[in-house]
Amino acid sequence: AGPPAALRRMRAWADGRDGLLPGAARLREAALAAWGTERLDRVRTWWEEATAPVAPALIHGGASLGALVPPLHRGRTALLTGEDLAAGSPALDLGWLLGDLAELAWSQGRNGGPVPSEGPDLRHVLLAGYGYGPGARPEDLGRAAVLRVVTHMQDFAAYCDWTEELHDYIAFTAELIDEEGRRAVPGPGPGPGGTPTP
Repeated sequence: AGPPAALRRMRAWADGRDGLLPGAARLREAALAAWGTERLDRVRTWWEEATAPVAPALIHGGASLGALVPPLHRGRTALLTGEDLAAGSPALDLGWLLGDLAELAWSQGRNGGPVPSEGPDLRHVLLAGYGYGPGARPEDLGRAAVLRVVTHMQDFAAYCDWTEELHDYIAFTAELIDEEGRRAVPGPGPGPGGTPTP
């Protein structure tokens, strides 16, 4: 198996390959003007590290909040799996979900919605439920989260076309790149049995 399809699309976009859909081509031009080549090069480096790790694993390849199916009542939540199965860093699947959560938090605050202050931090819940296995370093998770948000932005521009709102996403992703996705990864907190989660 190769890299996840979404990441292959994002890499083609980052490289400015021929055949980009009009919205994606316009997004690339605007992102490059705002980010500069250094940020784009960092994203490419993280892509290489995530898709060609020393020890690749079979990964979901498209884990997202949109693929979660919660139970009607208490019970397990299902994650739909299918054609996105791929090989890559195990941090990609977990970072992908953390990227979704970071994007939702940013979007909610940007649109004047209430910032969640009560209840569990969903990032901690995700890490505790996942088991935060060996080799999932916080910096790898943060970078994977950045790849997720950039990929989501690129896919939106490609398939839904350009919208002025993408300027906000370009600024948000520039911040994420600069901080290497740290806002997506929680600091130490309660894990299973009350033990700290790295």
